Order: sequence, then structure tokens, then C-alpha cells
Amino acid sequence: MQNKIGAGPCDTGANTHLPVTATYGRNRKGKQMSTMTMQQAAALIAQLQTQNAALQSKVDQMTNRKVTVRPNVIGGFDKEGNPNKGTVSVLGLNGKWPVTLYPNQWEKLFEAIPAIKATLEANREKLSWQKND
Repeated sequence: MQNKIGAGPCDTGANTHLPVTATYGRNRKGKQMSTMTMQQAAALIAQLQTQNAALQSKVDQMTNRKVTVRPNVIGGFDKEGNPNKGTVSVLGLNGKWPVTLYPNQWEKLFEAIPAIKATLEANREKLSWQKND
């Protein structure tokens, strides 16, 4: 499979009215797979750039989330239809996945906060810190 570019100036704005085509390989039976004019290629590039910008903004939103707390009350259901088990979730700490603990686990964590803070301060230079926080 060999890529071919048709005759005509491809990278300049001059003579864009010429019927310039690009062929992107052949299928298993040897038939041409795709042919497009420069105008079609430019339109496709513009469309892909728009899609890329939209996806990038979604990634930016996910990495710059605010921390939110959500109780998962027994008897209810989450967005995926799974039954809630009486836990509490914190969103925005770990990418798109929540940190979910039972109330007694949160209480143990709260009791350990002084030790956690002391460990962070004692090892500040040895630890990795995320730049977006």
C-alpha cells in the first residue's frame, strides 16, 4: 500500500480551484479506499480540530474539578443503577473516580489526620506534588 498525492500545489493557497485529489491506499481487493479534494481535506481538518478542542476542554474540566461530597443513602441508586450502601463519596480528588468510604472508615481517617499531616510535613521534599493543585 503506497500513499499517492495528486498533481497540483497542496500546501499553498494558490490554484486551489485545481482538481487536486489525495488517495489513501487501497483495500484488500486493490480498490481505491478514499479520494478527496483539497477543499474536502481542509474541511475534514477543520472538523477534526474542532473535535480536538472539544475533547481537550473536557480533559481540562476533569483535571480542574472542585472537590464535592455526595452521601450515598441506603435504599437509593446511583447513576449506573447500582444500589447505594450507605457510604459517602468525595469526588474531584482522584480524576474521574470518587473516593468512597463507609462512615466508620471516614471516622478512622479523621482520627488519623494529625499523623497524616505530620508525615506530609516531615517528608515534604521526598513526596511528589501534583502541579494543578
